[in-house]
Amino acid sequence: MQEWRLRRSLGEEGLCITVNPCEIRFETRIFPSRRRRQQLRDSGIVPRPLLPVLERVIYEMREFRIAEEDILRAPLEQTPIYMRMKDVSDHRNDLTRSRTYAQVLGSLRDYGVFRHKNYVIEREDQIVQCIYDCYLEIILSMEQHGYISGKESEFATAGMGSVIIDRDGSVLKALAASHRLAAARIAGVQGGFPLRVIGAHAEWLDRHGIEGAGFAPRLHKALRLVNRG
Repeated sequence: MQEWRLRRSLGEEGLCITVNPCEIRFETRIFPSRRRRQQLRDSGIVPRPLLPVLERVIYEMREFRIAEEDILRAPLEQTPIYMRMKDVSDHRNDLTRSRTYAQVLGSLRDYGVFRHKNYVIEREDQIVQCIYDCYLEIILSMEQHGYISGKESEFATAGMGSVIIDRDGSVLKALAASHRLAAARIAGVQGGFPLRVIGAHAEWLDRHGIEGAGFAPRLHKALRLVNRG
């Protein structure tokens, strides 16, 4: 059951769900396709120019069905991105007192530069504006307007984040949109957050009879039950 076959059967929209971001408790950064790509990078036997191509092949050919032993859960609120966003939010009235400010300052003094995606600064007097632009602005936007579809910045895209359906039907944050999800949770956004399903726990699939021929319609129906945001 490869994910690309499901996309062909259901369409891109068929694998998209909308959730309440405050209900997402865990993320997983370790699952089979990600592990294989890391092993490929670590092998040292593949010429560097070929790595992006082979990594893309692994990504596109990934299995939708994921076993329990292939999932590593981490509490979302203990992840580095969430903790940084919470730190910025807590110190919004004086960003110079935040841990984030100290970390950016340390990067400037050690390396002469700080980068966040395509945002680059090289001077200490740019730190506060950088923190506002990269982290605080999205929190304030979420507080005022909720999730805005397609919202972009000059240094980041609005690509959709991805999730894996866990064995109990909850969603595990997977790749992309980590800052947006953290901002939504911190702002208390209660729904309307779109995510793309890239895999599901084997137990959840079995419980819903999603296997063998003709499984795509059953998956589509089961995903509508998850689509509760």
